Amino acid sequence: MKSITFDKEAQKNLPEHIKAKMKEERENSRNNFYYLKKGKIIKEGDECGTMQKYNESDFNWVKEIDYIGNQAPDPQFMSHRKYRRIITQL
Repeated sequence: MKSITFDKEAQKNLPEHIKAKMKEERENSRNNFYYLKKGKIIKEGDECGTMQKYNESDFNWVKEIDYIGNQAPDPQFMSHRKYRRIITQL
């Protein structure tokens, strides 16, 4: 069985919404981010990272819309969300 990473035919046959998600993830991985420290103001364009389970190693990143203008929580505590900002938005 071939990995889909190297199987061009399998990549072509993926549903369009999966292709779009993969493209978005590739583009996001090229960007450089920094994590907001405790007390920094959350701005439009910042992303919020959450985990469904406490022991997951990867965050699910989404554009923040609910807490713009609020202070970022301390990212050291597991119970809080983490926020990041694209370096070009400095």
